Amino acid sequence: MTSRQRMLAAIRGERPDRVPVAPWGFGVVDREGPVGRRLVAACDMWLPAGGGGFSFFGARVERETIVEEGQRTVIFHTPSGDLRSLRRSTDKTSAQVEFPCKGPDDVAKLLAVPYEPTPMDLSRFFAMKERYGEEGLV
Repeated sequence: MTSRQRMLAAIRGERPDRVPVAPWGFGVVDREGPVGRRLVAACDMWLPAGGGGFSFFGARVERETIVEEGQRTVIFHTPSGDLRSLRRSTDKTSAQVEFPCKGPDDVAKLLAVPYEPTPMDLSRFFAMKERYGEEGLV
């Protein structure tokens, strides 16, 4: 089986030829560098490729992004008040440490935004699918 076939078999509950070895993404490894290429060749890679935009909030939410050393804060402005998310990064990793919806009041703020779907740009997805083929699952 190819890596892609192996991952799809596991997702479908079928029996792959072996247990997939599937890291999620590359972390700080350059996917086009020698280590990244070796990782793809040796593992069954999940290769995330977003379609752009922020579909959870839709296209109409106004947001403000503040980038400081090691930290990215996004403030979402809604008709019922602001929501805030926070992501912290080091040279090795990053993590979402504060999510915009923390309780029922925040959900009400989110629902106050008139929803309009975010336009999608799938060109990155198709380029990655072409680039990696059967080496991983995009």
